[in-house]
Amino acid sequence: ERRAELQICNKMLEKANKENADSKPKSGARSGTARTGAQSRTKQTLEEMTKKEHRELQMHVLTLKKELRIDEKETKAVERAVSEYLHLAIESFAKALSIYNPSTMSEDVSKHIFRMVSLWFANSTEFGVNELMRQYQDSVSTHHFVPLTYQIFARIDSAGQDDTSNFQGTLRDLVFKMC
Repeated sequence: ERRAELQICNKMLEKANKENADSKPKSGARSGTARTGAQSRTKQTLEEMTKKEHRELQMHVLTLKKELRIDEKETKAVERAVSEYLHLAIESFAKALSIYNPSTMSEDVSKHIFRMVSLWFANSTEFGVNELMRQYQDSVSTHHFVPLTYQIFARIDSAGQDDTSNFQGTLRDLVFKMC
């Protein structure tokens, strides 16, 4: 919203600057008609008003730019925090599943593996997520992934496609371990 308002204000400011430059008389040019004192005062008042509006518009643009910088900083901080919490969640799920021993614990952990894999699939392009999954694949027993076989196999693409996030490599490693 602020970005759009800033663009509109900048256009208005440019237009006002152009009109102001166009309306100034050229040096040596004289007006063909003589003005009365009242007409001169009216024109002077109008010019003062437009100068005041022009200054207000300039101040508004500066304020918008400052607010936009603050908003961008806050957005980056929130995105960074979300990324950190995502990594923490995946790491916590993986660590908890890696220490799970079915012979001593009777709780069903399938909902936890579902949540971890769901986070992984939803954020597969996020930096570091695939590395975390690859790091913890060895410690989490592969039998936990068996109920998700259809979802895992459905996401395997052909080997020729570009995979900058290494999602496919991590997914293929998991499939090999499951088999």
